[in-house]
Amino acid sequence: MNSDNSKPDADSHINPMVFLKHYAMKPLFWAGLIIFKIPVFCTIFYHTKLISYTHDSCYQKQDMMKVNIKINNIPAIVWGETSNNLYIAVHGNLSHKEDTVIELLAQEATAKGYQVLSFDLPEHGERKDDITPCKVQNCVHDLIEIVKYSKTRWREINLFACSMGAYFSLLAYPDKVLKKALFLSPVVDMERIIRNMMTWFQITPERLEKEGTIDTPVGQKLYWDYFCYVIDHPVENWDINTCILYGAKDNLVEFDTIRNFTEKFHCRLEVMETGEHYFHSDEELITFTRWLKHHIE
Repeated sequence: MNSDNSKPDADSHINPMVFLKHYAMKPLFWAGLIIFKIPVFCTIFYHTKLISYTHDSCYQKQDMMKVNIKINNIPAIVWGETSNNLYIAVHGNLSHKEDTVIELLAQEATAKGYQVLSFDLPEHGERKDDITPCKVQNCVHDLIEIVKYSKTRWREINLFACSMGAYFSLLAYPDKVLKKALFLSPVVDMERIIRNMMTWFQITPERLEKEGTIDTPVGQKLYWDYFCYVIDHPVENWDINTCILYGAKDNLVEFDTIRNFTEKFHCRLEVMETGEHYFHSDEELITFTRWLKHHIE
């Protein structure tokens, strides 16, 4: 996404306040963002300091062990001391494997005896310049590779996924390989989001099929093969114990889609009345941390 001097660049470190000022109330921008034994090589082994969001909004630092690895050339991190129990963490768009919500997940999960495995999706984090585009079919492939590796190292596998990462997870992990899933601001109906964008920008399915790829005014692309994949792979099965944290001010994912998904698959839903799609403020992260504490057993 191109930017002028007053707007944050998608490839830079985003200042949340500047980001909100320019984009938080623009649903078209958010919709554009959302769309679009295995060899393992340890590269870095170190300890880092993590931030803990406490109930009084103070920050505490804790030691956290991190091991940087690659899983079939997918950059990944294993957080925490050796354990038989794991949380796979799937980030959202404009994010990466060390995002704040993933750090907070790692802190809470490792404190209860889990390890966390996070990784970069195509065109994110260390893969920013990847020639592989961040399309649904490519992301589902990567998630399957991650769980294949996880099965060789951990007995119990759980899932944390945010935004579009939740959607990719729904397609990649519909069976009972997972014990539990935690979703933050999940996209659960990608077809609806894409069709909304096509309506807003007056793009017909016929035109998208003919052109294959169409740039939108919000700087994101619509892909015909992406659209077809979404249509051909509806989320029909999800028999996994799932808890969802959703912001009532989410201007990307409509509440009725969350409600329908929750009712269909018997999920536990918590709604933060002041929460947005992008959990970033102290209040949102405190709520998120409390939610993690409650649901990570």
